Amino acid sequence: RLRPASAAPLANPLHHPVALAAACPPRATMVAAAQENCFNETSGVISDLFTVFDSRDDAAKVAHVRGVAAEMAHICQAREGEMQSVIRDLTRSVAVAEREAAPGEDPEAHAARMAAVEADKCAAEGAVAQMEEELRRLGGEKAAAHGRLCDAEAVRADADAMESEALPRAKHELSLYAHVSKVIWHSELSGRVCGNVSDPANADIRPFDMDPRATSQYEIANKLWGLMDGEVEGVC
Repeated sequence: RLRPASAAPLANPLHHPVALAAACPPRATMVAAAQENCFNETSGVISDLFTVFDSRDDAAKVAHVRGVAAEMAHICQAREGEMQSVIRDLTRSVAVAEREAAPGEDPEAHAARMAAVEADKCAAEGAVAQMEEELRRLGGEKAAAHGRLCDAEAVRADADAMESEALPRAKHELSLYAHVSKVIWHSELSGRVCGNVSDPANADIRPFDMDPRATSQYEIANKLWGLMDGEVEGVC
C-alpha cells in the first residue's frame, strides 16, 4: 500500500526505546563480565608467578656463581702470595746487587784494581789467541799427518797386493829350484856356504861347507855343480 507523500518517514527501529533496551545488555551484566575477565587475567598472572618462584634454577645459578667467585678468590690469593714471594726475592737480589755495585774502596785503589783486571784480561786474550794459533797449526800438522798416513796405507796396500802375487811365485820358484838342484841349505850358519846335496837315485847325501871369504864365488859355483853332478863326494 502506498503511503502518502505527506506522511513522516519511519524511524530507525534501534532508536526506539524498547528496541534499544533489548539490544544493549544490562549494566550489571557488563560489570560482571568485566570483573570475570579481570579475575581470569589476575589468576593467570598469579599462576605464572607461582611457577617462577617455585623454580630452583635461579638458586642453583646463584650457588654456582658464588662457588666460582670463591674459587677465583682462592686462586687470586694464591697468585698474590706467589707474587709477593717473587717480589721479596727480587728485592733481596736488588739489595745484594746494589751492595756489590757500590764502591767500598778508595777511588784510586778501585781504579788501580780495575787497571790490573784489564791487564789480566788483555793477557788472557793474548794467551787465548796464541792457543788458537797453536790449535790451527796443530790442525794443519794433523791434516798433513793424515795425508801421509793415507799415502802410507796406499803404499802398504800396493805392497800387500804385490806380496800376495809375488810370494806364491817365489815359493814355487824356490820349490822348483830345490827339486831340481837337490840342494838343502843350512842358513843357520851365518857367514858360511853350507848344506847338503841329496842324490835319491844313488841314496847318497853329499855335504858342503865353504868359507866365501877364502873361496871365490867362481870356485863355490863349480864345486856346487860338481856336487850336483856327482863328480865330487863332498866339500868341507
